[in-house]
Amino acid sequence: MRRILASFAIAVAAFLVAHPAMLGVGGEVRGPGWDATRVFWADLAFVHHAAQEGSLPLWNPYDRVGYPFVAEPQSGMFDPLTLLLVGLALLLGHAPAWLIMLKSVLCYGIAGSGMAAFLRRLGLPRWAVTLGAAVLVLSPRMDKLKDQSALWPTVWVGWLLLALDRCVARPSWRRGLALGVVGALVIDAGYPPTAFRLLLLLVPYGGWRLWTTVRTHDDRGAYVIALGKALGVALGVVAVLCAAQVWATLGVLPQTQRAQLELAHVLASATHPEHWRGLVAPLPTTTALLMYVGVATAAGMLAALGERPRGRVVTLVAVGAFGFVLACGDNLPVLPALAELPGFRSFRIAGHYLTLVPIVAAIVGALGLARLAQADTPRWQAPVVAIVVLGVALSFTSRDDVLSRVLAVFSALAVAGLGVAPLRWRPGVGWAVVVTLAMELWVVGRPVAEILQPVPDATRSRAMAEALTDRVAYRVADFGWANDRPGPREAVRDLVGHRPALTDPRYLAVYQAAPRSSRMLAAMNVDVVGFAQDVPRRRGGMTAVEDAAPGLYRLRDPWPMAYWTANVAVVGDADEAVDRLRHEREPAAVFEVEHLDEVTSAVVDDLALVPASERPSAVAGRLSSYGINEVVIEIDAPARGLVVVAEGHAEGWTARIDGEPAPLWRANLVFRALVVEPGTHRIELRYEPPGVVALWALWALGWLGIGAVVIVDWRRRRRERAT
Repeated sequence: MRRILASFAIAVAAFLVAHPAMLGVGGEVRGPGWDATRVFWADLAFVHHAAQEGSLPLWNPYDRVGYPFVAEPQSGMFDPLTLLLVGLALLLGHAPAWLIMLKSVLCYGIAGSGMAAFLRRLGLPRWAVTLGAAVLVLSPRMDKLKDQSALWPTVWVGWLLLALDRCVARPSWRRGLALGVVGALVIDAGYPPTAFRLLLLLVPYGGWRLWTTVRTHDDRGAYVIALGKALGVALGVVAVLCAAQVWATLGVLPQTQRAQLELAHVLASATHPEHWRGLVAPLPTTTALLMYVGVATAAGMLAALGERPRGRVVTLVAVGAFGFVLACGDNLPVLPALAELPGFRSFRIAGHYLTLVPIVAAIVGALGLARLAQADTPRWQAPVVAIVVLGVALSFTSRDDVLSRVLAVFSALAVAGLGVAPLRWRPGVGWAVVVTLAMELWVVGRPVAEILQPVPDATRSRAMAEALTDRVAYRVADFGWANDRPGPREAVRDLVGHRPALTDPRYLAVYQAAPRSSRMLAAMNVDVVGFAQDVPRRRGGMTAVEDAAPGLYRLRDPWPMAYWTANVAVVGDADEAVDRLRHEREPAAVFEVEHLDEVTSAVVDDLALVPASERPSAVAGRLSSYGINEVVIEIDAPARGLVVVAEGHAEGWTARIDGEPAPLWRANLVFRALVVEPGTHRIELRYEPPGVVALWALWALGWLGIGAVVIVDWRRRRRERAT
């Protein structure tokens, strides 16, 4: 445990030293920005709001008219690290931006300590273990992930390989349990594409490890049975700990744009085949730099290929090469050929396959360099390998800075020293290799490491929230005025927010039409709207909130959050619905044909027979109660008609009218609608996605059960050792 904590602390320290701006060195504090602060910070803030309310964060009403928060894997709701940060936010009383930055830093600690633990299992000396961990923590490709959710599952790769290696070498229920826990942490971390890409490493490596173990085992039948039991335990643990997330995600997937993913999105990539040179040679573009692992690491990989037996190395190198080829996307024919297979067709950003390269380089490079320092390795190998790699690096490099070339030379000299130095000096030379490599990665990777942003200023988001006439009854529409998802952070409803892969396509139609039409904004229950840049003239239907806030406007006559209406229309598709809403002056219920049933159709037909001049005007509802997962509305209906609730429609929402179950229908593209009879009614809406709460309870019981089993087993084994 002390070694694990030490390697964790060293990895965190190395990451912070490589990013001094995160500590405020040289000026203001800057940290991982982009997705980290623009997207995931708001997720933490929302879960904090839900915890304060005493609700499970199932539905997020503060983004894009509301969406099933629990179904978004990137929320990381079932990741213990996320819950740790939420607990810290509860202690602080708020969720500051540095919490999500802290998550990135902790992830690099997990990555470094896991890779160190795996390399120690392979029997490498301490300096080689440190070198492999440094490659994983400091290489530009891994550094680039610091602001992305792709980082969160990736950091468990060392622990995953360690658990797999131990389980296959000597299977038992304990090792199966460990493998299942790490596998669940990978899946629940919040980015399914990375879990799939890690499988491309895990399956070949596990297959090689299994083959070599079975070949040398005395009782193969007993071994296979024991391994089957261990893997059964692992799969059971994964099923228990991941069922809630998988079930919730699959439940909404068919209704999202992910279900309509086109091949062009899968294949698009900025990685090019000629970027292979960037493995050892610093190239000028940031994209090409993502291949760089350093001269020493490349020398170790070359040396490892000469090791015998070399099945482990060949398997890993093949995985790294395959990852690079896939990262090239449509620049090579491989991913297009595989795009119809499950997994390969499911995920965007082909360039993320490149993450396999530093993982493989960290392991193989450390193995090869340790091999060069052994007594039985010919003394000439290290200098020859160093010269070859240095020649390639100096030939292909296209950067002008002298420092990177000097460091490459020093790294090559240090590698050569592993073979020519006396045996007793070689550990010291190994540490010199680690130092020169770390300096290489630090200098060459500056363009990637410096992709940091100032801590976001919450002043504008607060100003937008305060401008609302009623923080519950109306919403804002932030088209870049406040940025960084002000809705979840300020607990106000935002029409805009974040639009990830699991977004309703009909919402996208609203998002595209709303900024060009004040009537569309009013129909979407928007009271205050902000634009990234002020407009030269005031938009129709809007008034400036105040002169001190250019670009911030208030809508005239926004439609209520809930209202009764007899103004009903039926259209053919989403485009017609958008067009109708852009021209409606009074609150209405616009249905697409496919969203009507017999009952609603009959009501619509009856209302259509009533002349417009004789229809009662719309009636606003009263919000009796409003929570994250439930809404209670009271309304006086002058006649039979429809009640529209200006929040997102999704499977899992149920309705009761005066205590009796009632069906919900989709209206106005994205909202909910109910049929009501004349009179005063109490409408209760509740979000309870089928099975998710029960599976969430199973997840919690699973973790408690695993903790209890581990503690009981540890105590029993301790007593056995004592006797």
